[in-house]
Amino acid sequence: MATEIKTTAILKNISLRKEGAEDAKETAFDLKLSGRVDAELIDKLMCHPDEAGRALTSFWDEAGIKRIMGLGAVRFERMIEHANTEICGLELRDCTVKSFSFVVKDGFRAELSLTVTSADWPSNTLAILAEQLHEPVDVRIFTRQGDMFDCV
Repeated sequence: MATEIKTTAILKNISLRKEGAEDAKETAFDLKLSGRVDAELIDKLMCHPDEAGRALTSFWDEAGIKRIMGLGAVRFERMIEHANTEICGLELRDCTVKSFSFVVKDGFRAELSLTVTSADWPSNTLAILAEQLHEPVDVRIFTRQGDMFDCV
């Protein structure tokens, strides 16, 4: 089973904010990303495959055509903590990945949107990311330990 999310995505938004206790606030940022992924990844993220790895719920028919033509964005609860993210040649450590949604596309594909949150980054990160805003970027989200798709 794959233990990473890997895609070319559009960097849609960068948001800065303060987080933490009132006396120890630190700057964090959220990256909103959207990219095409396979149906298999959607099933893993939604924690629906059976023991054989087949999807229990499917948004596609046997030919890969979406089943519900008027279906809009599907949002689901999922948070992956302590993930690393490679983007624009940078590695962001100890990220939280959340705010998942997807739009079903034909061909067993989906347009996946998610948010990566980081409070620990190299000093030039925001400048590099700002240059890539609204541009396609290669993204890899992974964990060094365990399976990020474990839904226990």
